[in-house]
Amino acid sequence: MARNALTLYLTLALTCSVSLSSPNTELDARVTAATQAFQTQQFESALKQFRSIRETVKDPAMRLRLQWNMARCLEEMQRHVQALRIFEDYAKTVADPVRLSRAQAKIDKLVQQTFGKIAVSCVGDANARVFLEKETTERPCPAIFERQEPGLVVIIGRGDSVVREVVQVEAGQTSQLQLAFLPTATKEIPVRKETRNWPWYVAGAAAVLTSGALTVWLLNRDEGQTRHRATFCLEGTCD
Repeated sequence: MARNALTLYLTLALTCSVSLSSPNTELDARVTAATQAFQTQQFESALKQFRSIRETVKDPAMRLRLQWNMARCLEEMQRHVQALRIFEDYAKTVADPVRLSRAQAKIDKLVQQTFGKIAVSCVGDANARVFLEKETTERPCPAIFERQEPGLVVIIGRGDSVVREVVQVEAGQTSQLQLAFLPTATKEIPVRKETRNWPWYVAGAAAVLTSGALTVWLLNRDEGQTRHRATFCLEGTCD
C-alpha cells in the first residue's frame, strides 16, 4: 500500500513537472509508460525508460525526480551498490529537507543491507596501528572499519612486531577481531671478561727491574753476611 501511494505521488509529481515545464505530449506519454513499468514490477524496463528520459530533460527538478526513480528501480532489483551511489548523488543535490531526509533514510538502509563493519582491538602493544591490506592508511588501535564489502578481509597490525589476521565480513554485521602482539624477546649481551695483555716492552722492563732488585738484595745480603762474619774473625783468620 505504501509503495502504491509513493508510486502515485511520483507519477503525479513527474506529470506535473512535465506539464509545467513544457506541454510535450510525447514526453508525458514516456513518463507515464515508465511509471507503469515500475508499478508492474518491470524494473529493468522502467530503469531504461527513466534513464532515457533523464538524458533528454533539462529541467533540474524533473531530473532529480527521475534520478530518484532510477535509484528505486535499482533498489528493487537488489542492485544495492548502484542504488546507493545514485541516492548519495541525489542527497548532494536536493535542497528540500523532507526529500533529503527520505534520501538519507534510503542511504542508511542500503548501507546496512550491503556492507559490514570490522571492529579491531589490540593487546600487548599500546601504540599499535592497524590498516587494511587493500589500503595504506594506518589508524591507531582500537579502530572500526565501516562500509566493508562482505567476504574475507586481511587486517595488518604494526607495532613492536607485525601481526596479520583474516576476518570474515558479513553484510549488516560487525565483525570483531583482536590482534595479539607478543612481547619482543630481549637479547642477552654477553659480558666480556677483560684480560690485560701487557706489551712486550712493559713485561721486559718489569723483568729487568725485578732482576735488578733481586741482585741488589743479594749483594746487600752477602755484604751483610760478610760484615757480620768479620766481627767474629780474628785478624788474619777470615781471609
